[in-house]
Amino acid sequence: MDELLCAVALSMVKGVGPARYRLLVERFGGAAGVFVADFEDLKSVVSENVAKNIRGFDFSVAKKVIDRSNELGFEIVTLQSNLYPERLKYFNYSPPVFWLKGNLGVLEGNTVGVVGTRRPDSYGIRATKKIVEALSEKNITIISGGAYGIDTVAHKTTLDNGGETVAVLGSGLDVPYPWQNRALFEKISESGALISEFPPGTKPNAENFPKRNRIISALSDALVIIEAGETSGALLTARWALEQGKEIFSLPGPFDSEKSRGTNRLIKEGARIITDVNDILEEFGLTRSERKEIQLTLKEREIFQLLEGDPVHIDQLVLKTSMDVTEILSILLGLELKGLIRQIPGKYFVREV
Repeated sequence: MDELLCAVALSMVKGVGPARYRLLVERFGGAAGVFVADFEDLKSVVSENVAKNIRGFDFSVAKKVIDRSNELGFEIVTLQSNLYPERLKYFNYSPPVFWLKGNLGVLEGNTVGVVGTRRPDSYGIRATKKIVEALSEKNITIISGGAYGIDTVAHKTTLDNGGETVAVLGSGLDVPYPWQNRALFEKISESGALISEFPPGTKPNAENFPKRNRIISALSDALVIIEAGETSGALLTARWALEQGKEIFSLPGPFDSEKSRGTNRLIKEGARIITDVNDILEEFGLTRSERKEIQLTLKEREIFQLLEGDPVHIDQLVLKTSMDVTEILSILLGLELKGLIRQIPGKYFVREV
């Protein structure tokens, strides 16, 4: 019997999850061996009902999935395949089969998972860009989930900096979610990889996303959490990373920010705090060179110097300069775009460097 067909079929049998799949293929020398095994031998590994499900499985169902995958240009990677990533292989919950579009070779070097809220503020977006830019400069592959918010910023920033990234989806690769990211996913597959443990045609059901989080963390040497509320899915990814023995980095935020409650709690519980991109790079024995000097106009320099120390209100800047509010706001925007300052609630401004 064809091993690929049997592997896909066995992964689809009711009652055969990742742990049972592994037990069965190890006991019977592969997926094909499971389907030709003696019924009594099957019952020594699984219940009688599951053994009956194996015996009665309709192979045409699995064949349709394989044919559809071939039509779409998706590769099917099984647990027995040489392509199966080493980082993902040895857990009881490792997916028996997953679908691939792209190149798994991007997982051969260092990898970092970057996840967070789907509704980041400017602070979270800015931090994600800085962190991912620095990691990409060091040829570290970025792993994320392709979702709105932090995931999307992480993927886009990686590509913008010529880096490589992997998106782990919670739907079939032919049912991309969110659909607005279709063009982004196509770009990711051209230089990196799209991965899903769900066969073609699978819709982005809510229960799929907590499952895919274990793959994100497993593929990552370290995990970075950027802005996460107390019920954020990013915290589920952190729990998987903790179980897998991965280093977890968390971005601190204002104590009264809903988006930072989860990340601040992670720090309180022992995650490593991110105060600089080198905090992460040092995990891999790397450091980043100092920021190149940014050229400022005389007025930009004047405003920047006034932001030394505690946050400064816009009204204070008006009083301390000869400029009007409109001009000052324009200068502040320019400084913010250069990554030198940020605005905090109440029209206060503070240095970023």
